[in-house]
Amino acid sequence: MKVKSGILYIVAVLSYFLIFDTKAQSVHPGAPFTAGDIAQLKVNITTEPWKTAYNAFSAQSNSNYVASPQVIVSRAPNIDAARTAFFRDMTMLFNLSMMYAITGTDTYGAKAKEILIGWATVNKQWAGDEDFLDVGDYADKFAPAADILKSTYPGWTAEDTQVVNTWFSQVLWPVVDVPNPIRGANQGAIQLKAAIGIAAFLQDPVKWQQAVHALRTDGGGSSNSLSNGQVGDSGRDEGHWRGQVEALAWCLEVVWKQGIDLCAEFDNRMLAIGEQHAHYHRVAADYAGQFIPAGSSYACFTNWGDAGTAGDRKSLVAHEILANAYAVRKGFSTPWIDLMRTEYGLNTGNFFYRKSADNSSATVLPPRILPTVKPVFNLTTIGIGTVGLQGSAEFNTGTRTIKGAGESIPVPALSRPDGLQFAFQKLSGDVSFVTKVISVQGGANARAGLLIRETLNPDSKYVGLYANAQGGIYSTWRGAAAFSKTNVSWNNPPGGYLLHYCFSAPYWLKMERIGSRIFTYDSPDGVNWTALADVEIALSSDIYIGLGVTSGNSSALSTAIFTDVQLTNPSPEGSPIISSSTAAAAVAGTSFQYQITASDSPITFAASGLPDGLSIDANTGIISGVPLSPGSSQIMISATNASGTGTAILILQVTSNVAPDAPTLIRVVNSAIDKIFSFLDCP
Repeated sequence: MKVKSGILYIVAVLSYFLIFDTKAQSVHPGAPFTAGDIAQLKVNITTEPWKTAYNAFSAQSNSNYVASPQVIVSRAPNIDAARTAFFRDMTMLFNLSMMYAITGTDTYGAKAKEILIGWATVNKQWAGDEDFLDVGDYADKFAPAADILKSTYPGWTAEDTQVVNTWFSQVLWPVVDVPNPIRGANQGAIQLKAAIGIAAFLQDPVKWQQAVHALRTDGGGSSNSLSNGQVGDSGRDEGHWRGQVEALAWCLEVVWKQGIDLCAEFDNRMLAIGEQHAHYHRVAADYAGQFIPAGSSYACFTNWGDAGTAGDRKSLVAHEILANAYAVRKGFSTPWIDLMRTEYGLNTGNFFYRKSADNSSATVLPPRILPTVKPVFNLTTIGIGTVGLQGSAEFNTGTRTIKGAGESIPVPALSRPDGLQFAFQKLSGDVSFVTKVISVQGGANARAGLLIRETLNPDSKYVGLYANAQGGIYSTWRGAAAFSKTNVSWNNPPGGYLLHYCFSAPYWLKMERIGSRIFTYDSPDGVNWTALADVEIALSSDIYIGLGVTSGNSSALSTAIFTDVQLTNPSPEGSPIISSSTAAAAVAGTSFQYQITASDSPITFAASGLPDGLSIDANTGIISGVPLSPGSSQIMISATNASGTGTAILILQVTSNVAPDAPTLIRVVNSAIDKIFSFLDCP
């Protein structure tokens, strides 16, 4: 049965990734400007509003420009001049390649190629924290330029393609860090911009799949948004909010040109994102009191960010991309986006994205299939690690009260083993788990929340998501291969943890395990979820998933109250739900009996993992016999009817029937006073 379960899990993981095996059409140029886009632009720039913007753009394009390619580029903490050279050169590279595409003038193409090949030949390393931001910030410059030159410039050679391929794949792609979990908000969106642009140019099906997969699923991608249009940085400030919206919009435009319609995802979510951004920055007062507490993997917010100034919004590329994506292509209404476009017009940064017509098409991908959840009625409770005091768990009309002591649910660097009370189920494959933490009491270090563990050992691999008694929602882990991070300050897993400091119980928590990736979320209402962390961690197919409570003190109990506990239930509808106790005690050498009880009229019962001396009557569900030796056993009990099988874990503690040794009297001689102490001579 275990072999079969393992095979099914592998198939499920492969199926999950195959859903996103998005074969690109390899349209080039098309990252994002196609031959049709360029032909239309050539016509449009002869009339307003394109003409004035184009004339200013052409004046910024210098075919005598001298580039300064750098061997090493560093961002932080040691920002250097090489970074500025990259910004300047990539901007001119884009300008010259676009001017070549529009005019056909060879001097533009030759200079653009010189800049690109110079950087691709010289640049060997990126350094400093968050250097992926510099690569991503200019991906919408170097990726389209490289694509245009490779596809349209007669002076381009196969050797040039190989040089740029090597630079993109061996120098820039590792900086982007996909397919590892990316950062949230604008940072993650900027990482994705680089990943999408580079993968499109390379025509590498593996990298393309990884980039599109991250855009759809990662906490820094489209999923880092709410249905009302908020994104991770809506509560930060105008610049970062705009940066996130622009990066996501640009990614969707490139993906569309390669034949994939992600604009339709999440019920046309990017339209809501663009409309809200435009509306707020036109009439911020309309959104007073409407902010939904949310954030990203590195921040949380409880109110809108500042609206910035008109100058901040003048070069908003996203509004042009989204107006074309939804209004021109799909016939949707974009009223607030249109108002912003009318007010601020075209300029040198956005005129090539405005279309007079667009009849292109793309394919909507199959929706993500996520595990569903149902209310949980039976959880097995156990102490993990050094708990000190006996914990407990009670369930009453939808409310679970768990008391637990223990050293901690530790945060990295995980110098201590776990010590907590754990109420769990054992499940396989992809799962989802939701609860509302009502309260956490019992000292400053008390914590309560969700955990997915590989074993019940105190040093097990795990991912946790919990509320702290003093406030804050934390996500932490042990044994992760990668996680949402910056590339230097958090580059040594598990060298950090992720925290939403401005949220506290009562608050909703959710975890999803999809393949080898675990996603953690929090929410003020159980509807609008913020992605806190994505964790890449190799766990066995069978996992322990449940509620964890610790006081951070083995000498005191903490109390946590949970409601709305919902978990993926692999049993078909109408299957029995086991209602008998999930804990039992026995004495070795003494008769024992336990009755499995369950709802929905079970026909047969089963139990695996019974200790020697015990057996089950499959017809009655009675476990009986004489256990032969002391120890603790995890017994999988099940009840089956015509609809299916329900399961639970029974923890059976068998104690010894041998009385402990009598106390030993020991004489201790002190040099001054002869004293006798009596104590128990036991380990």
